[in-house]
Amino acid sequence: ISRNILTDYYRTRKLTVPLEMCEPVTEDITEQLIRTEMLSELAKSLDALPEKHKEIIVLHYYAGLSLTEISVKIGISYSLTKRYHKSALMKLRELEVK
Repeated sequence: ISRNILTDYYRTRKLTVPLEMCEPVTEDITEQLIRTEMLSELAKSLDALPEKHKEIIVLHYYAGLSLTEISVKIGISYSLTKRYHKSALMKLRELEVK
């Protein structure tokens, strides 16, 4: 009887940690290094682009703007924005291959 009472006592007073207090699972250090290296390479590649091309890539992929919104924001036609975007992607692919 005493053992059951003691078991019940500890079972009902279990220590629980709320989910938001738990530490997030961190990435493996290797993955972090690879991600840092990739971001560094991307930054170098973006620096090789002309300023308008770089601006379009950043606004499209990082700010999440559509090409139409970008053309209005930077004050050029949609077709020219589209052409710059395609040209920038092709240049980035060329730089990736090298």
